[in-house]
Amino acid sequence: MDRRILLVVLLFGSILCMYGASRINTWNGALEVSNVVVHGDETITAILYKPRAIKDQAPGIVLAHGISNSKEPQTGMALELAKHGYVTLSIDLVGHGKSSGALDGSDQSLGMIQADQYLADLPFVSDSVGLVGHSLGAGVALYTSSQNVMVSGVVLIAGGLNQDTESMMAQPKNLLVIIGEYDVLFDFDTLDERLEATFPENTPKLNEINGDPAQGTMTMLLVPPTSHLLEPLDPSVVEAVVDWFNLINDIDADYSQTYLIREVLIFFAFISFIAAIVVGLSLKTVSMPQQVFDWRSGLVYSVVGFITFLPAMLLGNYLPFPPQIFGSSIAWWLFIWGAIMYLLKSYWRKDESNLQITQNGFKIALLFFLACYIFSSGLEYLFEFGYRLIVPIMRPLTLRRVQAFVMYLPFMLGHFYSESVWLKENTGNLRGFAVSKLGLFTAIIIIQYGGFYFLDSVLVAGFIGFILEFLVAIVPMLLISVIITYYNQRNNQLGTSIILNALIFSWIAAGLFPY
Repeated sequence: MDRRILLVVLLFGSILCMYGASRINTWNGALEVSNVVVHGDETITAILYKPRAIKDQAPGIVLAHGISNSKEPQTGMALELAKHGYVTLSIDLVGHGKSSGALDGSDQSLGMIQADQYLADLPFVSDSVGLVGHSLGAGVALYTSSQNVMVSGVVLIAGGLNQDTESMMAQPKNLLVIIGEYDVLFDFDTLDERLEATFPENTPKLNEINGDPAQGTMTMLLVPPTSHLLEPLDPSVVEAVVDWFNLINDIDADYSQTYLIREVLIFFAFISFIAAIVVGLSLKTVSMPQQVFDWRSGLVYSVVGFITFLPAMLLGNYLPFPPQIFGSSIAWWLFIWGAIMYLLKSYWRKDESNLQITQNGFKIALLFFLACYIFSSGLEYLFEFGYRLIVPIMRPLTLRRVQAFVMYLPFMLGHFYSESVWLKENTGNLRGFAVSKLGLFTAIIIIQYGGFYFLDSVLVAGFIGFILEFLVAIVPMLLISVIITYYNQRNNQLGTSIILNALIFSWIAAGLFPY
């Protein structure tokens, strides 16, 4: 097939998959889904799901995500709850997504109280409003429920158990606590003690529904077999949340879950988009024999990236520039990785010349990036959601995120320039290049998640285990950079790949991480 035709087919396939996902997202038109802005002390952006069949009023539910995430991953729950008759509002917490503010601001609810009041004031929402939060969002849901707001029920998913109980006016009404069996942030040997300390009046018990929903005293603890990162997407978690609010509101309905089909379609839409990028990069590529990979250079490159990862994650806390949580850590990691490789090159390969980026290569990279940005942003405007790999990526940037994008560029340029200087023609061997950049990180993911599901244990827990879960999103991004570099090297345009990768990684980082 002609590559230009294949390019068009892939882009059309991406659009088609997103359209299919949008149909599922509206339950074939039975739900009205819209992006809303909640104005107040901060500007809170959110996605509102409203059943079209509402005759008078329906119960409402506010959903909040974890740190370094946004409203989109919670929309699986929002969708399934809306199918059962609830008006749901999935929000970007303060400092996240397109919401304003920062995590160190004065609002301890991070905009959830503001969102709760907005939802309760809608004419088609009844007095019954529930709260759902994951990780950081669980903490703000618990805080919100203690601030004299009308709440019918609270679901805390992997968070909220370290709250200051003295500041709580009363125990949350109808409390469901969900903690994944393989959640790296929880020690199950001390879980019962933490639950009793946080909720002394009616402590949630494992798999036991206690109390009366009409009196607001119902409680339960669930421990499904899932990990911290995947808890909001786990079908058993979503089902438990729906069943809990159905008990509270005495709703007898049962609809099969469809949100995972939506997520699969979004995934294939993203894969088609990445494939289109690859085809676009290869339009002028001539067929060249596979390069022989220098495994010694590849091993050095791989080890340096691996040993600098965790120290750089900590360094970002002390050098918060660019000023985004976790984003600064990623930026410093890639920069330090690249700087060490450049120093090693200068010491071991003094006679080798550096790469030069031509004006034409810069123009090609910039035009290609703009085309990608316009296409991806256009899809999000058209369907009101964009690409994601668990977390949203390649999203339209607000003004302050454009500023962050500019701040990331020097870090990303330094990394990808040094990578190309060190590996040079080795980037023309896709297998070798991919193994050297991704191999050790992929092995860590396999070992950690293999421990979860095959050994029934958490091998690396605590803060380090939490950081390692970021690799699930980082590794696919690194793979994209490998593919971009590979195809540009085959076209003798390594300079183009340096600019394009730096632009794409700065775009992803600026749109993802919180303030």
